[in-house]
Amino acid sequence: MDWQARYYPLDLFPTLNANIQALISAGECEAVALVREEINAVGTPDLKTWAAAHAAISLVISRSPSTLSPASRRHARAPR
Repeated sequence: MDWQARYYPLDLFPTLNANIQALISAGECEAVALVREEINAVGTPDLKTWAAAHAAISLVISRSPSTLSPASRRHARAPR
């Protein structure tokens, strides 16, 4: 959970933050609710603050086709 602080501090990688913000704005950035729980449990203070400010990216993924289909399409389009 310390990837941001240890490896990619946003003051040294400003384009990382810009790219993540662009994904959020485009509706292309999602995470399962478990990620938020993990961030709240063991995340750095800065990461917790960032996650709280971006609460809209949390998504509880169910097994319903309406939820899995959009996620599957985004995954298929993602660069490898």
